[in-house]
Amino acid sequence: MMMTTRIKRSKAKAFTFLYGEKETDYKGVSVNGGKIMDKLMIFMKKNKVEILGPCVWAYKHLGKGKVRLRAGFPVAKGTAAKGILHVSEEPAWECMSTQYAGSMEKIPEAWDEFTAKVKKAGHKPMNINREVYHKWIGPESPDNLTELQVQVK
Repeated sequence: MMMTTRIKRSKAKAFTFLYGEKETDYKGVSVNGGKIMDKLMIFMKKNKVEILGPCVWAYKHLGKGKVRLRAGFPVAKGTAAKGILHVSEEPAWECMSTQYAGSMEKIPEAWDEFTAKVKKAGHKPMNINREVYHKWIGPESPDNLTELQVQVK
């Protein structure tokens, strides 16, 4: 079953990223990401931080079933972070991308399908992946629209 749309080469945009991060195993991504998002939302409301784009979850695979998750939002340059939150300037990079529509329960399967398509097309994936949540209803919603991006050389 095709879970993703066709893949395309594109340029992931540069942005200022307000985020929290956590090293976790793959099974813990959604719980840890949810905790990060809760803290971010409280911080952004309290500090009146303007969100400039859709939510982004970025992954760096650490091996042995571990991943470093960074979850947050594009914000204005000069935004300050406090406590466990961070701000970084994310550079633009070449990527392969696709659209996935569906629940978070099925997104690991979409990633597997997408990664296989990228490799089959002759591209070499790097160790940076992103999910860009263009339409978010809730974790179980089949109507979520998520862009999957993998950095390539």
